[in-house]
Amino acid sequence: MTYPTYAEDAVDQGFPTLGVISVWFGVLIVVITAVGYSMSSPLGPSKTAPLVDMLQFILLALILASLFYVFFRAEQGLKVTAVPLVINIGTLVILQLVPFGLIWEEARFQYHWPDYQAVVTRIESSEWQPDGSGAITLPTRYQALSADNGRIWVYQKDTTLTIFFMTEQRGLGQVAGYLYRSDGRPPQGDEPFGPWRHVTPKQTKWFFCISG
Repeated sequence: MTYPTYAEDAVDQGFPTLGVISVWFGVLIVVITAVGYSMSSPLGPSKTAPLVDMLQFILLALILASLFYVFFRAEQGLKVTAVPLVINIGTLVILQLVPFGLIWEEARFQYHWPDYQAVVTRIESSEWQPDGSGAITLPTRYQALSADNGRIWVYQKDTTLTIFFMTEQRGLGQVAGYLYRSDGRPPQGDEPFGPWRHVTPKQTKWFFCISG
């Protein structure tokens, strides 16, 4: 006597229901993590960090459930029963190893790159000159490049021109931003808002800096 095969049985045999749940949960937590970093800044934590921390407890529960699934469904074969475990461990690895913050920071820099270059060209050609304090207030079109009320900071030492675009400021002396240095050397610490505790090369002559 044969029994009808239902759709859910077929799915469970070919791709475990726990695997489907794991896939959707993995996509959800990775997206929430990525979006949180996209709305955050280098000086602050991810906007969704508390929610992601809570969801990681659920992920750990799914990993434990996947281990029990491998043990209790051993007769179905390891290729099938190990699917949920592989998915959940893969999700955990992505959350721990993928530098979402750095990815979004790079994306922001590349998006504004033509405008950064345009501003530097005008300063190097002496079309725009800093005031007595070393600041230049950018025209409306370029003010999105600065978190300091549209101002950038220019520092000249011998033949080296340094330009600092502040992207964020927190408290006293803690700032982040992009620094252009005409000689291509890393920041020396005597620039406006230096010394720096974090310096990352971006493009030739460009660096991402954090002080404080």
